[in-house]
Amino acid sequence: MHLTQLAFAQLVFKGKEKIMLKIFSSACLAIITVCNCSFATTIHVPGNYASIQLAVDASAHGDIVIVEDGLWLENIFLNGKAIELRSANGPANCVIDGSLMTQGLNYGSVIRSGAVQQGSLWIDGFTLRGGQGSVEPTLQLCGGGLLISAG
Repeated sequence: MHLTQLAFAQLVFKGKEKIMLKIFSSACLAIITVCNCSFATTIHVPGNYASIQLAVDASAHGDIVIVEDGLWLENIFLNGKAIELRSANGPANCVIDGSLMTQGLNYGSVIRSGAVQQGSLWIDGFTLRGGQGSVEPTLQLCGGGLLISAG
């Protein structure tokens, strides 16, 4: 039963004094429930941020980053964030090219992340190209397109 139905049912069957108390209690419960929920923020690239990396840096766990069509010359580091990173219109229209190695010479993966501690990481709708791979602690070159490591 919804809160409005519950309030209406109490209005029909209870006396006037109890009605106001029950409606007030139900409204307080609804406010407390809403305040305890966290809401995801949707961040648009380039609408809110000029680059994918800037949008990822500004995001918090649970946020959604939507990337508009185009060729993006970046290497993205997700830093273990539990976010949703997706293109607006699919992989044919949104390409991330990591050939410039914008994160430094040892970090040439197009997209890389450490382990996601809580929640889920979702990446969808990109063509990844030009990745050179990243040097891991084992001194091996790993993950030209996508690298998700445990450390």
